[in-house]
Amino acid sequence: MNSRCEQQSTSSTSARSTRRSSNSWRRTGSCAPVARSSCRLNPTPRFVSLRTLSDKRYHILNQGDGQVIEEADAYKVIEEFYPGAVFLHQGDSYLVTDNDHEQQVVHAIPTTQNYYTDAIIRSDVVVQDERDHRDYGDVGLSFGKVVVSEQTVGFIKKSFHIETEVGREYIDTPEISYETMALWITVPDAMLDTLKEGGYDIAGSLQIGRASCRERV
Repeated sequence: MNSRCEQQSTSSTSARSTRRSSNSWRRTGSCAPVARSSCRLNPTPRFVSLRTLSDKRYHILNQGDGQVIEEADAYKVIEEFYPGAVFLHQGDSYLVTDNDHEQQVVHAIPTTQNYYTDAIIRSDVVVQDERDHRDYGDVGLSFGKVVVSEQTVGFIKKSFHIETEVGREYIDTPEISYETMALWITVPDAMLDTLKEGGYDIAGSLQIGRASCRERV
């Protein structure tokens, strides 16, 4: 059956696609950069497994005085503490200058920027083990073990006051992977094409958020 696997993405700004390879589903993502950020990572491995990071805590350091601003796990670092990110802590704004996945350290400096940032995350999902499958008409529902690879490829700047986009930048960070359990839906091409022609946002219409439970291994 000619079909595609649809799962709600983590970022509506990333371009996503899905294809079937051998006996497994694989979702691939791509995002064409239009600019490069001046904030870049220190030299680090291009691939980091959360098997080595899931139980470790990152220190978010004030680069000026070396004091710890807060602590975070690897997942939060991916989504909030990437180079170029602007975040709030106790009413003060900080700009992330770099992070080190080997040492679990993020450096930040106080800033007076009048915007905050949302990450643009590219995800790739590979099904390792389909443990259960049920058909409901032409739609299939599956549950099993997957490997998720995520990479922060950029960020959107949004004004604090009017909640509108004021710019975006693209960055180069390591890809991070982890294993988890996921629920996914297999939908025939014809059904997806009909929905798209009707102007529906397929992933948004599902309203299921991430169909996965992160399993820290």
